[in-house]
Amino acid sequence: MENKSVEQLKITEICQKAGINRSTFYSNYANVNDMLDQLRQYVLQSYAESQSKETDNSYLQLLKHIQQHQATYRLFFKLKMEIYPDELRERLTDYPNYYTDYDIWFEIAGTRMVIEQWVMADCPESPEEINDILKHKLKQLNLRHHESF
Repeated sequence: MENKSVEQLKITEICQKAGINRSTFYSNYANVNDMLDQLRQYVLQSYAESQSKETDNSYLQLLKHIQQHQATYRLFFKLKMEIYPDELRERLTDYPNYYTDYDIWFEIAGTRMVIEQWVMADCPESPEEINDILKHKLKQLNLRHHESF
């Protein structure tokens, strides 16, 4: 199942892997997309709850969360799912006034790709090391107030 697209996922396979009946699946989810969306919402809610007491909005906190839940994030990446919605992106970043929409999307896409490669390689570096890499690259591109990391 790990190498399948969302369209290729079969409820029967999911139920067999989870050790549940199809009726149990359908009592909780309308379809595969509903299951994946609920999983994504659960993980994002978990992240939001862990951050409710944090004052640090840097990528480091997100990286720590991703490392703790890397199997789930690996699934998100394999299925080409968005790892954070707009409201979480706003919480993670405080964009300078001079940023254009293109700057924001460039930073998001580059950061996402670094995180994706890190997760797919089983997180060999620490979250702190990846945070430093992101900070260094964004500084080189003059895309961020570096103190916000």
